[in-house]
Amino acid sequence: MSYLSQMGALAVAELLSAAVGMAVAVALIRGFSRRGSKTIGNFWADLWARTIYVLLPIAFVAAHRVHRQGALQTLARPGAHTTR
Repeated sequence: MSYLSQMGALAVAELLSAAVGMAVAVALIRGFSRRGSKTIGNFWADLWARTIYVLLPIAFVAAHRVHRQGALQTLARPGAHTTR
C-alpha cells in the first residue's frame, strides 16, 4: 500500500471501528435503561458524534504530540541507507 492509501483508508477504518464500538456500547446502555421506550436512539448520529467529538480531537492531539517530539511524516519514497 502507498503512504497515501495508508493514511487515508487505514486511518479512517481505525477511527470508524473505534466509533462503532462506542456507539454500540451507548446503544446497549440506552436499550437497558429505556426498556419501556419504543426507540433507543439513532445509531448513525451516535457514530458521527463519537467520531467527530471524541476520536478526532484525540487523534489531533496525539498527532501534534508525536510531531512535536520529532517524528517525521512524508509521502516521499523510502530512502536507501548503507552501512559500513
